Amino acid sequence: MSPALATRPTVEAGIEALLHRVCPLYAHVGMTVEQARDGHYRCQLPMTAANSNHLGTIHAALQWALAEVLGGLAVLTIFPPERFARLYAAVSAAEVQFIRPARGALIAEAQLASAEHDRVRAAVDAGNEGRFSLDAEVRLDDGSVVARLRGDYIVRPRRTG
Repeated sequence: MSPALATRPTVEAGIEALLHRVCPLYAHVGMTVEQARDGHYRCQLPMTAANSNHLGTIHAALQWALAEVLGGLAVLTIFPPERFARLYAAVSAAEVQFIRPARGALIAEAQLASAEHDRVRAAVDAGNEGRFSLDAEVRLDDGSVVARLRGDYIVRPRRTG
């Protein structure tokens, strides 16, 4: 575990380690989970040569991935870790708007009301699909918005057979 990861709260460090393990892209690009609790989700992505494109900005695919993973953070906080292996969770639709060039490190942030957490958990507990939408904003350190993503997510018990 990196020193930076070790100094952050246990919840975020654990979620980040899980994401890096199940989707190595996040580790490769240096994404960090800054907050994943109380319905507030925030990740960061550094500006590196490996993350940039021919325009000298962070590649659009990585901006999308940074915003989209916030839905995964929501799922990982709605359900306890021991249940996650028995769930199917995925983005089912996403619409992204790129607003301005991303010429620096990025922060993606979104919120999901506790009532939505409860509704999704209840649906899945009853053996049904739990669906939710998340509006994410991607911005530079100075607060200027570079992209917005509206993601629709689905969670359900894994099907057997």
